[in-house]
Amino acid sequence: EDVWTLSQQQALEKALGEYPASMEKKQRWIMIGKSVPGKDVKQCINRFNKIRKQVVEQKQRQNQLLEEKLKAVAMQMQTLKTKTKLKNLSEPTHDNKTYGTETTIKFHMPRIDESDFDKYQGVKCLVDGLEISGIGWACIRNVNVQGMCISCGLSLDIEINESSEYKEWCASKGCSKLLHLKFEALLLHNQNLSKLGIFDSSSVIVQDIAKISMRCSCFECAKLAVVVNLVRGKASETICHDCHSRIRILYQNINLQGETKQLLASSKVGNFKSKVKRDPRIVPGNPLPNEGACKHYRKSHRWLRFPCCGKAYPCDVCHELESGCDETPWARRQICGYCSKEQPFSKDKPCIHCGKSIGLAKFTSHWEGGKGQRNQAKMSGKDSKKYTNSNLKTSSNKAKRVGNAKKLKDIEMKKVSDQKA
Repeated sequence: EDVWTLSQQQALEKALGEYPASMEKKQRWIMIGKSVPGKDVKQCINRFNKIRKQVVEQKQRQNQLLEEKLKAVAMQMQTLKTKTKLKNLSEPTHDNKTYGTETTIKFHMPRIDESDFDKYQGVKCLVDGLEISGIGWACIRNVNVQGMCISCGLSLDIEINESSEYKEWCASKGCSKLLHLKFEALLLHNQNLSKLGIFDSSSVIVQDIAKISMRCSCFECAKLAVVVNLVRGKASETICHDCHSRIRILYQNINLQGETKQLLASSKVGNFKSKVKRDPRIVPGNPLPNEGACKHYRKSHRWLRFPCCGKAYPCDVCHELESGCDETPWARRQICGYCSKEQPFSKDKPCIHCGKSIGLAKFTSHWEGGKGQRNQAKMSGKDSKKYTNSNLKTSSNKAKRVGNAKKLKDIEMKKVSDQKA
């Protein structure tokens, strides 16, 4: 039997990296054989084929195991659709990171399939950067919505769960609109990591999603679990209480898409002087109101998303005045005022999407934020910056025109005039 030592194996792996497969085959293996001490070309080829066969077999076993688990999850989903007794079970009363089982969690199976997602009308909810680990499937349980009355423009904070609808009369004085909002969730799994659900409403304009709670199933034991108050850009991890497997959910942002032109055309929201009314939603690609600036910080072009309430405000002062939160923690996320791209908070870095500066600008009035004249040759002679760090700067003659030098010069001039006279 051909015995390989650790040093020979390392030499073979190094030679395989140095001599790529793009080389002529015979010449490549001759060079590899010379690089491995104590082994010839044939032994190197046999060793390579043996290791490759083991790697291929291992990948096949892993793929087969994954297919079996996916089939088990699919069977469980099919079983949940046929079970009606889950609708009569009580909701678990656990803390934010406690998980229940399928015998204690009330669950309503989503009625919309991802293949029919584009056929439905309404505001479509898409999630960016979703990562799930140890989860067979997941769906929305609760969602906190920032909305607006389509008739009077009253700001609304709405919470909807998977089995209820929002129906309330508008609280604004003089408005008699019946507000109605419904959310239809979709199942999230390895084949659908973007389509979250659809908002159906003709009286409420959905502006932003503040917080969400998800219901999911463990990939190993297929037990139901609940994760609440998921935060953008921060992974939520826990352990399944049945099989002790690790469960992890992470998402970066939630985007709202859909036709709102008809709603805006029939509403009283927007600028009355303009024929085209601004879409009040936070839509990537469109600028924020006033490009993200507010009356407190006129040179800041971003909104900050605060973790206490999950809502976005132009600054911490606006958050204190409008949110009603007891405290104002540091914001971890920010939204560009020029392109509405949500991203991790940065004090002085430009937007990762459009490249524009969105924080408080650090410049003097002379440079006009980078838009002023920087070419010293084209500057006016009266500009104080024209001769900065330049060898052409002239010396001051002020000492010759004032003070003792001026008095002595006047005395000499007077003597000269007297002599001439």
